[in-house]
Amino acid sequence: ETSLITTIDLSNNKLKSLDQVKKLVMNQKFLTDLDLSYNEIERIDDDYLFNTTDFVELSSLNLNDNKINFIRPNSFGSNLLSLIALNLSNNKLSNIDLRESGILNLISLKTMDLRGSSIKSLDKSTIVNELLSLERLLFDGELLCEPNNVDMMQNICRLNEAEVNRETRRE
Repeated sequence: ETSLITTIDLSNNKLKSLDQVKKLVMNQKFLTDLDLSYNEIERIDDDYLFNTTDFVELSSLNLNDNKINFIRPNSFGSNLLSLIALNLSNNKLSNIDLRESGILNLISLKTMDLRGSSIKSLDKSTIVNELLSLERLLFDGELLCEPNNVDMMQNICRLNEAEVNRETRRE
């Protein structure tokens, strides 16, 4: 049964898996904000949860301060058309493949927070050329880029490295 709930805050609940979350959030067709922060989730390994049509209105997904060390391929599906903000900060990620994880499918994504992880680098040209809506990337590592043409170089200026790291230096 579908409800009119738009926000679910499950932060600080000692949740260990997305399977526990699934039972609580399924059939919430109007859900715009889902906060799963400050739990004990170690893996995003349920390729169904964020691929279901239940989350077409979801605009904010907060997974910060968990223990996430693995993101299964295609975890972030093409049904997250409205997702504007993705917070994966302060987790145990050491590597993230933006294409494989499905993050590059997030066509509305404006803000992505990856601070406080062990991720050393991201490919800046992939971010700039495929996450076209992205305005803020909060990230502690290095953005690697080897532009192969002038147009790509101009797009890269859109995502300025100073802007990327400014937020982390304020803390």
